[in-house]
Amino acid sequence: MKRKFSRNYSLSLVAPFIAILILLIAAPMSAQTPGADQRSAQHVLVPAQQDTGAVPQRPLVPPPPRFAPVVTYSTGGYQTCFVATGDLRGDGIQDLVAISGGGVSVLLGNGDGTFQSPVNYSSGGSSVAVGDLRGDGILDLVTLGAGAVGVLLGNGDGTFQAAVPYDTGVPYTGSAPTVALGDVTGTGILDVVVPGAVLLGNGDGTFQAPIGNQCGGVGVAVGDLNGDGKLDMVSSDTSVSVCLGNGDGTFRPAVSYNCGAPDCSDVAVADLRGNGISDLVVANYDANTVSVLLGNGDGTFQPAVSYGTGQYGYDFYVAVADVNGDGVPDLLGASIWRRNNSYSAGGVSVLLGNGDGTFRPAHTYNSGGYNTLGVAAADVNGDGTPDLLVVNAGYPPNGFSGSVGVLLNLAEFRTTTTITSSLNPSLVNQSVMFTATVTSPASIPNGSTVTFYRGTTEIGTGTTTNGVATLTTSFSEAGTYAITASFARLGARKHSSATLKQSVDKYTTTTALTSVPNPSNYGQAVTLTATVTPTGNYAPTGKVIFKNGAATLGAGTLNAGGVATLTTAKIPVGANTLASTYNGDAFNGESVSAAIRQTVSQASISMVLTSTPNPSTFGKSVRFTATLTSSGGLPSGQPVTFSYNGTTLGTANVTSKGVATFSTTTLPKGSDAVTAAYAGSVDYSSASAKETQVVN
Repeated sequence: MKRKFSRNYSLSLVAPFIAILILLIAAPMSAQTPGADQRSAQHVLVPAQQDTGAVPQRPLVPPPPRFAPVVTYSTGGYQTCFVATGDLRGDGIQDLVAISGGGVSVLLGNGDGTFQSPVNYSSGGSSVAVGDLRGDGILDLVTLGAGAVGVLLGNGDGTFQAAVPYDTGVPYTGSAPTVALGDVTGTGILDVVVPGAVLLGNGDGTFQAPIGNQCGGVGVAVGDLNGDGKLDMVSSDTSVSVCLGNGDGTFRPAVSYNCGAPDCSDVAVADLRGNGISDLVVANYDANTVSVLLGNGDGTFQPAVSYGTGQYGYDFYVAVADVNGDGVPDLLGASIWRRNNSYSAGGVSVLLGNGDGTFRPAHTYNSGGYNTLGVAAADVNGDGTPDLLVVNAGYPPNGFSGSVGVLLNLAEFRTTTTITSSLNPSLVNQSVMFTATVTSPASIPNGSTVTFYRGTTEIGTGTTTNGVATLTTSFSEAGTYAITASFARLGARKHSSATLKQSVDKYTTTTALTSVPNPSNYGQAVTLTATVTPTGNYAPTGKVIFKNGAATLGAGTLNAGGVATLTTAKIPVGANTLASTYNGDAFNGESVSAAIRQTVSQASISMVLTSTPNPSTFGKSVRFTATLTSSGGLPSGQPVTFSYNGTTLGTANVTSKGVATFSTTTLPKGSDAVTAAYAGSVDYSSASAKETQVVN
């Protein structure tokens, strides 16, 4: 292997390749409490996604990625060789952790892409990994040096406890190896992975004795390479070694692959095609190339395909991130530029991905320092786009003073969201599918989230397939609703939303009215029957109002069969126009019956007159009783006149039972013919009757 550096330079040249790994893993870990799914904090840079069968689309000629001019931050140490990121304070802001000669430098972030002065901790090493080793939501640090790792437990405020060393059991070779974190046993506890060994975690920040394996070398990465849910291990040196995991911290024998160059420096695991299969990316030392080994999904890989980095020098490290916001992973590389066989200014390369595992020619950017050793990507200013972080070891004239260069990502793409309804208007409780279509100059990745709102209330989310997300829902009440589909900012894609008015109607109903009897007589009880028939599957409930023209006769409550009745005797004489109105309920709309004609005739009155006692004694009281009967109602409260020989004896009002009574003592002796007469009205006919009263 060509890359065997002296002790004082090895730290500054090889360690950075883990920085790449950690930067990209640290961002997601900072916002989550680690568990069984938190694996390979450093090198699983682009998580595998579900295979949708579609290759992400991008513009035919994408513009170069845009970054702000580099701003450098001193690490406070010399020969800085590695950088990682993580939310060390739990405040949602990414912080920097750098490895310099003899120590660890922590630069707390301000949230706007700037950083505070470094705080240094004693822990020798060439690389560092960031992860929650205790499952307490606080990030810790693991450094790797000459045959040993150092564990610095975090205090949760960006400070750390003193390093505790653990032997790796792997002899120091003079190169600067890297360290990765991953749950290789599936227990939800992060383990330490170094080239050639694994230290299983106890869950409290301590570790067991190392377990050796055949994946030795310099670079190391972990990921599920064969889709069995177990983490596998990849190492790099003069070739790429793949060791499939057994799920218990041990690994199968290594299978080696040519890395596309005599000597490879770094390796990363990423899903470059969006098909759910892990691929490998390798940095080739002193070849000015990076190589891609596409995965077959079973833990085996296709031959390496190499791409130029656009730089001249030692290419040590590689990272993967979507820097231009098109949903396709891109490659990032760092190089020490050489000039006349001496180290000079460094640079970083960006190779835009095509989404099929191939990449476009490199764009290069100045790192802001000398002897650039590492590159990583993380969102350090909270705008949703990954920024570039590069490690500058230094240059002899300035004493190899180390720094981290920050290139803020300026990528930003407008998006447009439209929303349609499958049924508008819809009916109460009827399924409606809302379709949101998001378009942008940068394609919308499959699996992006669109949130749907009713007014300001979230009603659900949909995930995009080729930019289209759907939500199927229903509405329990009729009305008009403002439905909004909102696409949140995603990487370089800006937020956009669209709103439509969704009308929700009740099911229509019909109401039919009948009356019995018809025709009828005044005062006769008439039963009105309204039958409400719905068009939906919901039985109508509620009341029906019965009217005679504009006058309300009364109301009836619907039974389970949708029938309401009202019996009334208040219909006047004549031709009446009757109708019924159903007022509706939560599911059924109102309806009015067709009018019917109810003919009401004058009630025919008959009378019977009786007296008691009969015969009577002169001068004694005789009571006469007039009893009225009717074909309809009775003229209650109206007078009946009693007379004898044309002379009125007196009057009495008819009771509600149709009876009028009158008593007299003035009848002469003999057979007296007494008459009772009801004069009638508009509603009732007249009636009279006679009774012969014998007076002794």
